[in-house]
Amino acid sequence: SDALTLARYFTTMAEPEDNIKYNNIFKLDPAKHVADYISSLQEMYESYLTVKELPTGKGTIADLYVLCERYQPEVLIVDYLDLFQPLKRKEARRFELAELAVALRGVAVENNIAVVTATQTSRAAAGKRIVTKEFVAEDYEKMRVSDVVVSIGQSKEDALRKECVLYIAKSRNTEKEKAARYFIDFPSMKYKLMREEFLTGDDDE
Repeated sequence: SDALTLARYFTTMAEPEDNIKYNNIFKLDPAKHVADYISSLQEMYESYLTVKELPTGKGTIADLYVLCERYQPEVLIVDYLDLFQPLKRKEARRFELAELAVALRGVAVENNIAVVTATQTSRAAAGKRIVTKEFVAEDYEKMRVSDVVVSIGQSKEDALRKECVLYIAKSRNTEKEKAARYFIDFPSMKYKLMREEFLTGDDDE
């Protein structure tokens, strides 16, 4: 829901001195502290962010064109491609996703904006620290039409340490195939760079 999305987003913007967590915002407890915190964000960021919810599985590329025309964004974040309604029903889901990926790139080009989305990996990527673009689920066309692809990999040991590896699987105009280890706080979805990872090929769990 919009409430869940906003609560998570507001949490990502919190600093340690704000002393506020996801449940504080979602439950509005303590009410005054949460209200003061959100008011301070509004003063700093009002008009910078618009959150719109589309029904799961029913969002369309046409919806994105309407939203772009109405709000004129500089960056459009789509959460996420794999849940969008296909332009046309195909015999296999991978063909639908390939067509959606091309159409989403069209939204970016026609509106001259950056578009960011996520996609699923295959089961073979489970436990991998370095998740290359070959592990993308369903159809590789999603990778082919993307300018930049960043994967998040995590072994069981990494998960226990609250760490993950971000890997630049593709970059059309900059350096690629680089990895870095991050501390990740999932409740706030904040990352902190720890060190660059050296790729040895031994990236399994």
